Amino acid sequence: MYELSRVRLYSIGPAGARYADTVLDLRGVGEPVPSPAPAQAEFFEDEPVGPPRRPAPAGVLFLENGGGKSVLLKLIFSVMLPGHRNTLGGASSGVLRKFLLADDCG
Repeated sequence: MYELSRVRLYSIGPAGARYADTVLDLRGVGEPVPSPAPAQAEFFEDEPVGPPRRPAPAGVLFLENGGGKSVLLKLIFSVMLPGHRNTLGGASSGVLRKFLLADDCG
């Protein structure tokens, strides 16, 4: 089963609260990976030292109302569930269009 180990948000989000260049790193805190561990190309930086470990099984994000918790989830799941990108969270269709500005590319 696939597990989410890192999320990079770069120049995306609504106009008032954009992610400039943010990496959420969930690696190296879960259970050890049994040997032999699968190898994968490096996308961000070197893996932590020691035996390979699974990503965090759970995480908590504490923010006030309007802090961006729903925006973060919409952005992550728009990639993981592309067929549901306009309806995630019960929002009206086209909600993700507000997260990309005219000068954004990618």
